[in-house]
Amino acid sequence: MKKILYLLSHPIQYQSPLIKSISSERNIRLKVLYESVFSLKKNYDQEFNKKIKYDTDLVKDYDFEFITKNKKSNFFLYLLSTKKIIDNFKPDFVWIHGYESFRKIIIIIICKLLNIKVLVRGESNLINKNLYYYISRKVLFFFLDQFIFKYLAIGKKNYEFYNEFVKKNKIGFLPYVVDNSFFQKKSVKSKIEKIKRKFKIKKNSLVFIYTGKVIVKKNVKILIEAFSELKITNSFLFIVGDGILLKKFKSEFSQKNLIFTGFVNQSKISLYYNLSNIFVLPSAYEPWGLSVNEAMNGNNALILSSNVGCGEDLLKENKNGYFFKFNNKEDLKLKMLKISSDQVKLKDMSKFSKKIIKSWNIDYAKKNFLNSII
Repeated sequence: MKKILYLLSHPIQYQSPLIKSISSERNIRLKVLYESVFSLKKNYDQEFNKKIKYDTDLVKDYDFEFITKNKKSNFFLYLLSTKKIIDNFKPDFVWIHGYESFRKIIIIIICKLLNIKVLVRGESNLINKNLYYYISRKVLFFFLDQFIFKYLAIGKKNYEFYNEFVKKNKIGFLPYVVDNSFFQKKSVKSKIEKIKRKFKIKKNSLVFIYTGKVIVKKNVKILIEAFSELKITNSFLFIVGDGILLKKFKSEFSQKNLIFTGFVNQSKISLYYNLSNIFVLPSAYEPWGLSVNEAMNGNNALILSSNVGCGEDLLKENKNGYFFKFNNKEDLKLKMLKISSDQVKLKDMSKFSKKIIKSWNIDYAKKNFLNSII
């Protein structure tokens, strides 16, 4: 039996289904070590600009422990507590999410000294990175690589990142996935119809959607402006999420077919994905973009910024959507017009999104993870 200790910042809705699935394997004993209880309580999220608590169970059906019950802990207490848990659990592998914080680097070194294999999973890529960033990572990996057994790439862009700094044989694959079955659950039709009636959405209406935080780096304003300027007949744009810019946008843009829902929790988000046709992610920088996975489960075609990390993996140009040049409003408008001009092709694109995401699932991620540790 392989014993794996997974060091993670806090319970995360996207991570829990994969953790549960790996934990169910007969020859694996997985224990998750959380750095804080953040996300289990109703906490203020600075980027959402409000207190939130996810309405799904994030710590059910797997073994876990908290290093500390405080959001922040003393550095030395953190190291001592983590070392004690490692000594007691005696893992074959320590799996660490992220590698850049000083305390995680110390844990990586401690594991090497204890002859424990270290697995690292992160989100980094080289999209729009400058020379300073490149050189600093070159130096960091020159030092870190001697302590790490394997790097677990989340997708093509992340693989390319690791491939710049470490040997290919040290790169495994653990794709970023969501629980497809959760997002493909049949939404209650009456609830979807209620939303349609509320906003006067017809059967043949074109519904664009963005889900996520309404903050600067998500570049939501360019999408709102593009939609407002195009004035596509019988179309709607849903901005599903909250953030520091929401109040400003609501006062600046007021057309009836532009709907700001505010924060929508996990149990209800599928209603909006099943309502929409086209998911747009205009981010300035997006290491991956798990909302893309979610939207594809709702049969959405895609329009993604060229700076979205998952694009190479999940978007097939002209088959299930289009890329637009980052921060180029005219290119975004062109792609929005193109995707909305042919309803038959749009339906085909929606089906192709569903086909792609069907194989990008929890079992696929687990299989690759298990192959990486053999």
